[in-house]
Amino acid sequence: MATPTTAITTSIPWWELGNYPASTPPPGSGIQSNLINPPSQHQYGVITQSLCLTIATLAVLMRIYTKTLLLRNPGWDDYTSVLAWLGLIANATLTLIQDHYGYGRHIWDMTGNSFTSMAKFIWAQQILYNPIIFVTKLSILLLYLRVFKPSNMTFIALHIVLWANLAFYVAATFVEIFQCKPMRKTYLPLLEGSCINQRNAQIASGAINVISDIAILLLPMASVWKLQVYRKGKIGLFVIFGFGLFACVASTFRLALFIRYTNKTDGTWTMYPVNLWTAAELACGIVCGCIPALPAFIRHVSSWRVKVIVTRITRSGSSYASSGQRSAAAARGVMGESLRSPNVEKPRVRERWEELDDLEYQPGDAEREGAGAEVRQVWPQSKLARMEQEQAALGMKRGYGNVNSFQR
Repeated sequence: MATPTTAITTSIPWWELGNYPASTPPPGSGIQSNLINPPSQHQYGVITQSLCLTIATLAVLMRIYTKTLLLRNPGWDDYTSVLAWLGLIANATLTLIQDHYGYGRHIWDMTGNSFTSMAKFIWAQQILYNPIIFVTKLSILLLYLRVFKPSNMTFIALHIVLWANLAFYVAATFVEIFQCKPMRKTYLPLLEGSCINQRNAQIASGAINVISDIAILLLPMASVWKLQVYRKGKIGLFVIFGFGLFACVASTFRLALFIRYTNKTDGTWTMYPVNLWTAAELACGIVCGCIPALPAFIRHVSSWRVKVIVTRITRSGSSYASSGQRSAAAARGVMGESLRSPNVEKPRVRERWEELDDLEYQPGDAEREGAGAEVRQVWPQSKLARMEQEQAALGMKRGYGNVNSFQR
């Protein structure tokens, strides 16, 4: 984003601009300067920056939580994602400061001093943009490098793209810093000196940036298609990588707006949407790098919700469970009295044993000898073994001590 300096046409020296308008309205337009309550686009800036920061913050928090606490394997791609998020915050801060000094207003509706202060922060944002966008792309590339094996051709191509981006953005940063001589002329356009053609430099930088976005988006696609996974799995992976398309769209719109409005005389107004698309580009890049952690986070949240639902159902049924336990205890008391009564036939003990089919206990010889003689008088031979086992299990699991107590 170039500093909108081409609109300053005043003949007043820059050190005497004071409270004068930074420029005059177009001749014959009938427009007058309004330094008190001018129209502005600041509301769009606040909405865009707030939305981008909110989405990017939620995405980064989800990624760090998933990789650190759930999967427990954070890497450099996660750390660079946090660094890119901090860069997004810095970019939003610089944008809001520019708005405070008048960016988003017509240039004839701001004073010369306000224009100078605004131009300083625009220059700072230009310098900071290149490291931020590089760290954002570095986070995505490091994520890819963790997925693909070193022997894979995609792995080698990713390394080429990574180091090419590093070289380009380092060079672009130095160009932004030293674009004018003296350097103060960057934000004091009426100062004597010379500058490079900012428009051509910005267009070339924006074009390479778009090409880089497309390369990062398309590089892993061929390898993903060859993965031995189900069709649904491939579709899911393509959806994850496809979120990078938003970053490509944002960077393309940013470049198109720059080409269209960079030569306009009212640069502080016409160039303002470029700031909004810059924020969208950075936020989309950060979110794109965080999307691969989303499936694991969704599974965690789903399992947590299931646990909450089960807990609520269990608690709501506790009253029924307690009443049922009281009824069962009463039934066991009645059954115990009937079993000990001499008037009750011995074979009815079988009704109590039927509750113990799931117990796995092998009775000893002494227990079989104590319980087997009387039972053989009633039950067929085929059922003796199971009855003896159930007797022993009932005596050991229920704490009755000797199974012969049920025969008395």
